[in-house]
Amino acid sequence: MSLDDAGAGLSALARAKWLRALAMAATDYKTATSPLLKAKALKARNEARLALGLGRAAPAVAQESAPEVREPRKATSQFYEFDPNRKHAQRKKDNAEAMALLRKIDAGELAPERLTDADKATLAKYSGLGGALTGADGKTGSAYEYYTPKPIAEGIWAMLGELGFSGGKVLDPCAGVGIFGATAPLSVAVDAVELNETSGRINGLVNGGPGYTATVSPFEKVADATPDEQYDAVAVGCALTRSHL
Repeated sequence: MSLDDAGAGLSALARAKWLRALAMAATDYKTATSPLLKAKALKARNEARLALGLGRAAPAVAQESAPEVREPRKATSQFYEFDPNRKHAQRKKDNAEAMALLRKIDAGELAPERLTDADKATLAKYSGLGGALTGADGKTGSAYEYYTPKPIAEGIWAMLGELGFSGGKVLDPCAGVGIFGATAPLSVAVDAVELNETSGRINGLVNGGPGYTATVSPFEKVADATPDEQYDAVAVGCALTRSHL
């Protein structure tokens, strides 16, 4: 439906009101200087679209998209622990155990569909290469590269809930091992994208299923193949650094 046809069942005054609200929300979103302001603008935009009867077309896309959530997405948050005191040596050990599990899968010794909850918890402890750890490809990470801690992801979802977001289709463009997807409300369908192969594979193995897809790819490639107006929200953490390990 085009804007010319939007709000056809409304009075002229009501239609003008909602069209103005839609335009203001678009401007507010573009000029927002914080995630909270962007979320408020997105909420206002969605309300205006709903009032105007603007549906959302779903053209075919190259990326496999998460299916509509017709049943609750399976809970996976329990696999992700948060230990603020985990040291470099423990992270190195946890990463090694996760990569060893991936090698067993690659060797055909362990089928992905037979992963136990304990296996998934082991995979979910993989924390990337921050602190100059070495990955499966032999590359060393940045000293200041860290994945979003679980409490921050949970806090962002709580904030979105307070703003009126109750579910829908969400894009996680820099997904890591899947902390945003795992902590998302079960009413959310998640399309996760991750550049790093190890992290992206772990994300899919732990979280993949109805209502959740994990794609290992540069995000720019996925974005180029995805039309606009596909998602109700975008979940992503800010860049985090630590100067001491």
